[in-house]
Amino acid sequence: MLPTLGLAIALMLVFEGLLPLVAPNAWRQMFSRITELNDGQIRFFGLIAVTGLRISEALALNRADVDWFEAVLTIRRTKFGKSRLVPVHPSTHR
Repeated sequence: MLPTLGLAIALMLVFEGLLPLVAPNAWRQMFSRITELNDGQIRFFGLIAVTGLRISEALALNRADVDWFEAVLTIRRTKFGKSRLVPVHPSTHR
């Protein structure tokens, strides 16, 4: 999971435009690895990015936690053991 997390961070830095300036060789390597991610991995990082979920919360989601009609995720296993509802923007769940 750690290499994948590194890819996600690199992806964020690429979008922010910092990595190519700070470390061009690292940027080339990370960009190459990002293009090798499968669709599920890309969607996972997208979910985390648009909802602000912790990795453990996103991994604990199941189909029953997704309400497509109300555009809400039910997060059951939070850091402090409480459940919460997380709204999902309409552009995310099309």
